[in-house]
Amino acid sequence: MDFKTASSSKYNVTFSAPVFPTENPDKVKRALLNLINYGRPNSDSLVADADVVCIDLNGQIPNRALMVSGGTELLSGVHYLIRKEEIIDTTKTALLNGVVESESEIHVFLNKQVAYVKRLNFPADEEPLGSIEIEIKAESMDALLRIVDWLAPPTKDGVALFELKAEEL
Repeated sequence: MDFKTASSSKYNVTFSAPVFPTENPDKVKRALLNLINYGRPNSDSLVADADVVCIDLNGQIPNRALMVSGGTELLSGVHYLIRKEEIIDTTKTALLNGVVESESEIHVFLNKQVAYVKRLNFPADEEPLGSIEIEIKAESMDALLRIVDWLAPPTKDGVALFELKAEEL
């Protein structure tokens, strides 16, 4: 994929979540939007319900998934929550564990129920109703590691040593 033409940035970010028959799709959508929109002061930058697409999985279980794709602006809510909950080190570990070097991408999973109440939790194991997956694709490993440093910079005693601005990505 050519990131220069596919997006205005060198990153492609996708949030997705399976919707099982026993789940309320509106609640799964709210969990996704909570992660994306949390802490955004400007309503013009918010992702609307209409931006969340429902994908039919052709008879599989789950039979539907919700998805939102875009650039790094989709990560601003997660960025804010990481700092609010003081989980920079935990986040860095989860991000680095999710790196696929050969593809210059990261796959990280978040608990749907916890996201619904505007919190973050990286599940240790596969969850019965699935997790929210965040996929971050970059044009290079250097660019990918830069976004890791933006989301979860190096710390000393739990305090970030520096903070990158989103514009510096």
